[in-house]
Amino acid sequence: MGGTSRCVDGICQSPACEENRGDCDKGPENGCEVDLLSSTAHCGSCDKPCSGQCVQGACVVPKHIAAGTDYTCAVLSDGTVWCWGRNTWGNLGDGTLQQDRQIPRQVVGLGGAADRVAASLSSARTHTCAVLTDGAVACWGAGNSGQLGDDEAMNALSPVRARDLTGATQVAVGGTHTCAVTASHDLWCWGEGSSGQLGYGDEADLFVPAVVLDDVASVSAGLSHTCAGMIERMGERTMRCWGHNQDGQLGVGGFQPKTTPTAVVGLTSVALTAAGALHTCAAPAQGVASCWGKGAQYRLGTGVVNTEA
Repeated sequence: MGGTSRCVDGICQSPACEENRGDCDKGPENGCEVDLLSSTAHCGSCDKPCSGQCVQGACVVPKHIAAGTDYTCAVLSDGTVWCWGRNTWGNLGDGTLQQDRQIPRQVVGLGGAADRVAASLSSARTHTCAVLTDGAVACWGAGNSGQLGDDEAMNALSPVRARDLTGATQVAVGGTHTCAVTASHDLWCWGEGSSGQLGYGDEADLFVPAVVLDDVASVSAGLSHTCAGMIERMGERTMRCWGHNQDGQLGVGGFQPKTTPTAVVGLTSVALTAAGALHTCAAPAQGVASCWGKGAQYRLGTGVVNTEA
């Protein structure tokens, strides 16, 4: 623990502690008992309690959290990212592959101030993406379909920046595709396009981000479909969806896939959107939420298992 008690004028005095250790109970008999880098009761210095997690002597609390299929990532108030769970594709971002983590591990490569996570974090099946403080999007994990946006088709065990994209405020990760909204309300998408989930009118994969829609307020990504909440116009705030539609998850009144954004039927006051693997939900600013798509396991909340288009 470091530190040795001293006898001065017949009095036993507390030891001089090594850096980052403290004798916080003022008891010379047990030396420098506290690690100031990790103690929540003495974070950084004695008698400085931390209500969150003490990391390297700084008190931090979770600001964002994203749950993937079998792993989880969280952003702390210092902008660092920590992930845990299954790591088959490097989706934990700790520089390793196929090494599952029982406790949170810090994502590596987000060291500088510009690399910290600012606003948004999203996890799905095989990859994770985050919006950084400078408006870029960084992704890690599986990249076989271009879902990392770095013009490569390779896995990344630590974050790589999506090319040509700046000013991002929100990111949404689908099964093997990614979309982001910018401060100018443009929607950029990239990754697998085989079901039309990128929304640009074709089904080819995109390995770098491309603008597919403007006037977008928010985005949600499902397994192979995408939905966007639109900026309010003429007193209405609508929603558009595109991509795979076998289970009616687009809400466009049928089961045909769409390769371009298509208005969801009957919604004119959309405040919140969420896309599951095969279903979608939306909620107005006031009132009752609506869900549609695959109804198995009662996921639509209607009390039945019928699929709704």
